[in-house]
Amino acid sequence: MDWNKLQKHLSTPRISRYLHEAGQDQVQALRSYRTNVELSEALFPALNAVEISLRNAVHSQLSQRFGRADWWVAKRHKVGNRAVQGLFYKSQEKINGAIAGLARRNEARTPDKIVCELTFGFWTALFNSPLHQDIWGDGRLHLIFAHCPKSIRRRGTISAELNNIRFLRNRVFHYEPILWLANPELSVHYESCMRILDWLDPDLKHWVAAVDRFPRLLSDHMADLPPVVLDFA
Repeated sequence: MDWNKLQKHLSTPRISRYLHEAGQDQVQALRSYRTNVELSEALFPALNAVEISLRNAVHSQLSQRFGRADWWVAKRHKVGNRAVQGLFYKSQEKINGAIAGLARRNEARTPDKIVCELTFGFWTALFNSPLHQDIWGDGRLHLIFAHCPKSIRRRGTISAELNNIRFLRNRVFHYEPILWLANPELSVHYESCMRILDWLDPDLKHWVAAVDRFPRLLSDHMADLPPVVLDFA
């Protein structure tokens, strides 16, 4: 497919980023676009495993901690004269949206269905600082990262890794460029995925590694990337 036809289908704003990075070299720009697609595809095993395993681990832990599968209805203890408030009131709109989506499709609104409907952004937000005491502390979410060294098993550490992954996931699933990520680089985002999997369960990380082509593809396509140091051990 020639440049003009591809530009027509992909849109000028989208393809212009690649042309700019290629110094107006159309051949290199097309090569970079294809590379971006290949790398995005190769990230699917890691992103898939992180999202599904994280939400299941959180769901299991909070169900156990609050004694019910619909743990999002748990209440905060009354403090002074303040009214009792749901622990997850800041996420209630997302929870209601998940329930409404199931209702529109005439699907059962069971806890398991609702959990699957909630976005990755919902799960990563549970590790943000406003929920430090209620969820990290009282909800004891640190327990799901049993393989994370205790010296670094902190909410802030976990949250930073998850935010790296969320940023990468959103760019991949919205078909945005990932070739020129910086501060941190693409390899660092990938390493966040592998660390979270390792902290959840090292066997899970090894299971993903068996089908993971990303490190090899990234090394093969280093000509399209800024200089970075790769360390996927």
